[in-house]
Amino acid sequence: MKNDGPGPVKAPEPEALYRALFEKSPEGLAHCDQHTRILMVNDQFCLMFGYQREEIIGRKLEDVVIKNASFLDEAKNLDEEYLRSGILQIETVRQKKDGTSFPVSIFASPVLAEHIQAGSLYIYRDITDHRKRENEIRASEAKLRGILESHPELILRFTPDLVTTYANKAYCEYHGISFEEGVGRPFTDNIAPEHIPLVHAKLLALTPENSGVTGEEKVVMRSGEMRWQEWTDQGIFDEDGRLIEIQSVGRDITDRKKLEEALAFERESLDMLFQNAGEGIILCENDGTIVKANPAFLQMFGYSLDEVISRNIDDLVAPEPSLHEEAMAITQATANGEHVAAEVSRQRKDGSSIEVSILGVTVHMSEGAEFVYAIYRDISERKRAEQELLRLNRELFISATTDKLTGLISRHHFEEIMQREIAKSSRYGTPLSMIMIDLDSFKKLNDTCGHLAGDRALKTIAGIIEDNIRASDMAARWGGDEFILASPTQIEHTAALAEKIRQLLLSLTHEGFGPIKASLGISSCTKEDTIDSLTKRADDSMYAAKRNGGNLVVSS
Repeated sequence: MKNDGPGPVKAPEPEALYRALFEKSPEGLAHCDQHTRILMVNDQFCLMFGYQREEIIGRKLEDVVIKNASFLDEAKNLDEEYLRSGILQIETVRQKKDGTSFPVSIFASPVLAEHIQAGSLYIYRDITDHRKRENEIRASEAKLRGILESHPELILRFTPDLVTTYANKAYCEYHGISFEEGVGRPFTDNIAPEHIPLVHAKLLALTPENSGVTGEEKVVMRSGEMRWQEWTDQGIFDEDGRLIEIQSVGRDITDRKKLEEALAFERESLDMLFQNAGEGIILCENDGTIVKANPAFLQMFGYSLDEVISRNIDDLVAPEPSLHEEAMAITQATANGEHVAAEVSRQRKDGSSIEVSILGVTVHMSEGAEFVYAIYRDISERKRAEQELLRLNRELFISATTDKLTGLISRHHFEEIMQREIAKSSRYGTPLSMIMIDLDSFKKLNDTCGHLAGDRALKTIAGIIEDNIRASDMAARWGGDEFILASPTQIEHTAALAEKIRQLLLSLTHEGFGPIKASLGISSCTKEDTIDSLTKRADDSMYAAKRNGGNLVVSS
């Protein structure tokens, strides 16, 4: 009998499949032989390190990704560790073809062909953005402390072993304790014993990629009363991705929990509670079809009762594709029996957006039927308040780190940044130079034209400096008529910048007074330098310029 159906589909050859996966990978891949000579790379690897493929095939891998000799010892140690353990996984720094350094994660494992090692596969991922986010989180924590103290919600910081490192005023008052009583000890006494494993499990789920989680805890008050809190935990990670601290924002949800229990076990009171609740409430079938909606829900979303009954809840309040998939996932999770609490955007009948918190529970009726019960709370005002808080924090940060007269960064903030830049230069061998600028004839301008004219001159000079440096350079007002610059370049490039600034200052007339000349001193960072030693050498060079008549650039 003739068979007209389709024939068997031939599976791709393993080598072809490997090559297809290799080329399509979003990460940089390099296949090397036993001596780390490159046999094959994908486009992402070439893009990441700035090479054409033909430039690197056959070369040693370390010669391609390392330009600075200071990294070779580390690479050698990693190769030895890889030979011992058979696997390599690390975050470090590597260099592009043009010599620029950037942080990467590296994973390497053997490639086997018929149980024989046929070289190794190296996987590179650029983690520059990840490192930047970590630094921003750490910098913002110190600036927020004053604001956190006045926040009405409970705010707590603690280590992974639940030892409190910070508790705000609202938290201490809630538990009836002083700050000293709350900090430096585990807060497990405040958690119901059966919930302690749940708290640990929640923290274990935090990763640098998924650093936030919301959950509920039963707590024990000093009086012995049991209450419920909802906490949003934000993990803080070190450079190696280890969880080092957690910052949490919590609120008492005891009343909400009691409401849920009443809805589950007191069906007789459901209608009265349903109709008079301040939150928007709906009752849906498991597929999301609305069975009941209370007046608060109708008012919140701008519908009449007839317009919502028998409609799908996700089609009603999340019709846009950007919202719909996430809304369906919440509905499905609730229908599956999960207790869902989320803060999301939804859409009113008129198309306007509204920020809401959603609590979704499954209601089991006595006759065996199951429904999805959802409570909506309008949190638009709170969200706006949070955005305002972020705006104020940004303004406070700018105010605290900027020189009021010139608009350049302040001396204190410059010193903070330079501590990190010097440490980075020492660790990775990257160039770093400093320029100290002192105005030779500024006092004469002040004495002749007055201090207001002097202030205007300082602003003009600061503007000249700021307009002629790169984005990677830093300029600050050091104090009085002194300015300081830092540049991640070799000293000869920094000297050229200093000479350019000196000449530009000679072109300024300062409202008829004439140019203000400057003495400029340059120093270059070494591995042994601190901010004090680097600054002193630049200062010494600047004074050497002054001793030689001023209006001069001197390098040390």
